[in-house]
Amino acid sequence: MIGESDESSEVSYWPSVSDLFMMLFVIGIVLVAVICYVLLPKSSLSDERTVVEAVGADLQRIREPVNDIRREIPGKPLLRPSQDAKEVVDGLAETSRDTVSILRELQKAQGDLAEEHAANLKLRGERDQALAGLNDKPPIIQIEESAVYRFASGSPVMSEAFRGALGKSEFRVLADEILKRNRGTVLAVDTLEVIGHTDGQAVRNAGNLDDALPGFLAGGNQDLAQFHAGSNNDLGLLRALAVKQAWDDFVRDSDHRAELSRVEVRCYSAGQTILPDRVSRGNPESYRRANEGSRRIEIRLTKLSGSAKKGR
Repeated sequence: MIGESDESSEVSYWPSVSDLFMMLFVIGIVLVAVICYVLLPKSSLSDERTVVEAVGADLQRIREPVNDIRREIPGKPLLRPSQDAKEVVDGLAETSRDTVSILRELQKAQGDLAEEHAANLKLRGERDQALAGLNDKPPIIQIEESAVYRFASGSPVMSEAFRGALGKSEFRVLADEILKRNRGTVLAVDTLEVIGHTDGQAVRNAGNLDDALPGFLAGGNQDLAQFHAGSNNDLGLLRALAVKQAWDDFVRDSDHRAELSRVEVRCYSAGQTILPDRVSRGNPESYRRANEGSRRIEIRLTKLSGSAKKGR
């Protein structure tokens, strides 16, 4: 009896152990499944809860700002509420790419406009400078015969008082004008023109300019008393040369002689050809008579070549 009891007890033990191991195996599989579900990333982009967990917002909060942008892009359809999470994310990506592309185009257009604006400013400056040059006229200085500014009758010789008055007044105005123009932005000058005007009172002397003038111009004897005017045209030229001599002395003693000496001096004669008024020009006698107003020196600055440049 004892032997049979022991045998039946041993036989009933093994099924219990098998059941236990089977239960443990099933529990292990469940645990692995739970761990995988918790730890592994969700791969279903169509699940709206996945997007909620990823971005911390619902699809409506993503869709509406994207649609606000898409409304500003021509031909771009809006995202619909019926679209799933993947479609919304794809729409967001597409909108982002389009927005970046548009911003780059706008940036390029802005650069083009800036270049065009700079070109327009340059052209406007050139236009204003050209207009200023057209409208800008250096002053013309008239030295009319007076108690101080007076040559002896028929003579080009200038008194010391005459020279001194020019140095204190007219020549200072000319020097300041030359320096201002050749250092500034207005029309630069490179030539000082001196024109001698006379009245129509006839000159009765025999002139010697043809013989004596070449040596004078070449730097020889600079005494104008050696000359004898044979006409009013001769006299006008000689008096213009007298003013040039006085100007050259003024420049030589100036603190700005380097700049002033770059301006070439040209002497001309108008004789009695240009009357001081228009009223009597139709009468031949007006060009023959003695006229104090006709006896004058005209000095003007001009630009005859490209040698006088700003900043020279």
